[in-house]
Amino acid sequence: TNPHAGHIHPFARGYAGGSFVRDSLRLKGSRSPFPPARKMSSPTAQGVFAHVWREIVKHGPMAFKMGCLVNVIHNYGVHVTMCLGPSMLPTFNRSGDFVLVEQLSVMADNIRRGDIVISKSPTNPRHTVCKRVLGRGGDVIAVPKAGSFGGTQRVEVPSGHLWLQGDNKDNSTDSRDYGPVPYGMLRGKVFLKLWPMSEVGVVKSEPSRSVLTE
Repeated sequence: TNPHAGHIHPFARGYAGGSFVRDSLRLKGSRSPFPPARKMSSPTAQGVFAHVWREIVKHGPMAFKMGCLVNVIHNYGVHVTMCLGPSMLPTFNRSGDFVLVEQLSVMADNIRRGDIVISKSPTNPRHTVCKRVLGRGGDVIAVPKAGSFGGTQRVEVPSGHLWLQGDNKDNSTDSRDYGPVPYGMLRGKVFLKLWPMSEVGVVKSEPSRSVLTE
């Protein structure tokens, strides 16, 4: 008889039973060739908060500085606004021109006759108006009289006020209607036209547009 009859080699037995790899891994000193599986966990609210806080700590100071710079530029520097309506024809178009406005001249009390300024509307403080400065405090203005008889009357501009008028004097609501405007209502001086592109350029002061009395 065959001494090996009915005997199955250990390797064959392991393969036949589907446990060859399993048995081989049990050998003393052996290590698994596969890394242990990691549990997948969803981010918790605490983990998200910690990440956000790290980002704030890392970038917060720079973001704060940039925010302060933007605020300073907006409040004390330059901003864009639109001059809309017929009152400033032909300097600005009825359909609306985009202009750059600077506030430093207002802060430095450097507004002169002939400058174009943006001011809060004396009749509706929620709105702004775009007008030309034709008189400062102490100036005496020649104002057309009301009624059909024509002529002019003398009006002295109080200290701390400005006399504002539109370049289109026949279609402008201005100081001739609501009187001198307090200096504190100014929001800036217009110095550059941005739009339309065909008219981009510096907005010049025109002191020759005088309504002062002799």
